[in-house]
Amino acid sequence: EPGMSDNDATLVSGKAEIAFTTTKNGASNHNLDFGFKSSLGCPLVATCSSTNTTCNGGADGEVSVTTVGAVGAVDYLWSTASTNAAVNGLAAGTYTVTVTDSQGCSDMCSVTIGQPTAVSASCSGTNVTINGGNNGSVSVTANGGTPGYTYLWNNGNTNATQSGLAASTYTVTVVDANACTGTCSITISQPLPLSGSVVITDI
Repeated sequence: EPGMSDNDATLVSGKAEIAFTTTKNGASNHNLDFGFKSSLGCPLVATCSSTNTTCNGGADGEVSVTTVGAVGAVDYLWSTASTNAAVNGLAAGTYTVTVTDSQGCSDMCSVTIGQPTAVSASCSGTNVTINGGNNGSVSVTANGGTPGYTYLWNNGNTNATQSGLAASTYTVTVVDANACTGTCSITISQPLPLSGSVVITDI
């Protein structure tokens, strides 16, 4: 293309031509050159993809980039400073990569790593009605994370609700389908022991 650096051609009726005079028949001049520039622009296209973190606040997310139209070797530069096509061990957030091929063509794409909501556990209970009794109960309600919850209480019980309990403090760990956890505690109380006195009155 005329006007490009180190280009000796000029356009004549839409064609690149170089006019030069030789000193004698059969002579050549190797200092003259011209090149072609595609009217299609840079064909390199980068496409980003991501994998969300397993747990809220986790750092096991992944991002990667694929390219089409690249020529020769491809260089990658992520906003994390990584130079790989794929990057793992990432927290939730938005990540950007610039891809450049051997011809200097480049493209950029961004992708966001998401995360599930945090696992939450809410405990409730019923107090013992008689001092020293065992008619208390506790229960837990789980939310967030990835449903498919399991439960583990500090007394070994694995149900969401348990009864027949003595006065004490009960703690439960809720585990979701991705092994993310949440906890809560509840204290079951009991009334004070009965007390009395005998008064003797003489006749």
